[in-house]
Amino acid sequence: MSNALLIPFVIFFIIVIVLGSYLGIYFTTKRKKAIDTKNGFLFLEIDIEKERIKSHNHIFDIKSQPIFLKRLNLQNRKWIKLSKFEAILDKKSLLTFEKALEAKKNLFISFEKKKNRLSKSIIKINIDLNFINEERIFLTLNWKESNYLNKLVFKPINTNISYLITPDNKYFACAFILDMKSITSVNAFIKIFRDICIKNKILGIKIIWDWNKLFFVFPSPKFSKKKAMNSIKTIHDYAQTYKTLFKAFYAFDGILLTKNNSIFAYELIFDYLKSIPLVKEYWLSNEIEKMQSFIQFQKKYTDVSNQLKSNTNIDIKPIFFNDFNDNNTKLNILLIEKKFKNLEIDNFETLSMLDIYKNFFFEFYKNKTETNTQGRILNINDYVFNFIENNDVNELSSNTNSFFQLIKINNIKTMARVKKKIEQIQKNNPNLCTAIKLKELDDDIIYLIDKWVKVIWIDENLTAQIKNPAIMLYIRFLIKKAKDLNIAIIFEKLDYKNYKKLIYDHDLKMFYTRSKATKNKVVRKRIFLKGNLWIRNL
Repeated sequence: MSNALLIPFVIFFIIVIVLGSYLGIYFTTKRKKAIDTKNGFLFLEIDIEKERIKSHNHIFDIKSQPIFLKRLNLQNRKWIKLSKFEAILDKKSLLTFEKALEAKKNLFISFEKKKNRLSKSIIKINIDLNFINEERIFLTLNWKESNYLNKLVFKPINTNISYLITPDNKYFACAFILDMKSITSVNAFIKIFRDICIKNKILGIKIIWDWNKLFFVFPSPKFSKKKAMNSIKTIHDYAQTYKTLFKAFYAFDGILLTKNNSIFAYELIFDYLKSIPLVKEYWLSNEIEKMQSFIQFQKKYTDVSNQLKSNTNIDIKPIFFNDFNDNNTKLNILLIEKKFKNLEIDNFETLSMLDIYKNFFFEFYKNKTETNTQGRILNINDYVFNFIENNDVNELSSNTNSFFQLIKINNIKTMARVKKKIEQIQKNNPNLCTAIKLKELDDDIIYLIDKWVKVIWIDENLTAQIKNPAIMLYIRFLIKKAKDLNIAIIFEKLDYKNYKKLIYDHDLKMFYTRSKATKNKVVRKRIFLKGNLWIRNL
């Protein structure tokens, strides 16, 4: 190539690089500004008498502002007419704002504003009015931008399943069997799929949530069969990234549930699905009831269901407690799982996922007089307990002085929900006795233990690890906190002789369980204080 041709080529190449760099910087800066304006806040001052407003001089505000604020030139920190500021309000907010000024009352206003005519973004604006005196108001304004399609993807969550089983309803749906031990918020789980749905123009999904079952419903005729199936495939494929949050995923034609129009049939189908090994094909047959494995499960399920209705008696097993002076007492543990023996489900975690199992506890708490709860221990999983009505928990605990409600803690997430629930109940009933069963121990768990806990039961698997120095250290931290809060501790199947000196504290109510009563010194007198369980031997 000659020098005459090379020079224009080099010049063109330099221009391309410079132009590319400029455009890159331009679009990066533009994007950064767009991101910066997506949320922020301002502190403003209103002069009521002169009807003017300005940015507050003493508080730094954000420079990057949405266009409707930039037009006001508030960043100049000069007084402008109040009417200019009022122009950014919608009619309802303006009326509320003017009434607040007249009444001179503090007020909070919230409204939404479309970013511009062509934009798909909406901006939520919050205004907080605080009167300093008759003439001055401090106003805090914050905004947050979001895509207006966010509100169109999912309908509000419905916890009533009637839509799923009503014969007139035509739809396709997919169902997540949620791992309730891992889910912190169902709302947060749903939002995982929002962006992928917007990208694929999947809007108007009905959401139905029933305990550990979450349904994304695609109603006809809004969704054709093809569109519904494609939408479900999109959600299924995207969900694989979040497998730890759910146990299984299924899709089905609504006729599977509507043809029976029965809650029992609905629960039977999904309890069957929870009890079988996972299969690769997630689309369910409309004739699932003709499968031999389903027929066998249905027979056992129906028998157990009938037995639960006809026989409310619950077998018991005695549990012996010794204090560290070797006096003993006894409670009876309710053998709940025995009532489900005929289902032939050996895995307790699988059993505890079934609706028939969860429903038993719902009925147990509602029908308080049908079962003798005096001196009884009820083992209940935290993710089941968290769905029991607060009033039912409160009433059952209030009606008996010696009912031992033992909540099995699965992890820190479920424990946090138990804590919140118990604290809500204790606002009305401060004497509510809460016993928690711990199968693991760490800093976070010890941190959550507070006055809401009355009894801590150390699971036998955790007790067996006391010889581990790290576990022993946590046990000592736990004992110290229990002592400060006056919480009783029970060690399940403790090697009492070898560990008494290491863990015993004279100022703490401490017990350990045995498989049978001790022979050397038996004291069977028990004292149960109303609303609280203190096992004390005299």
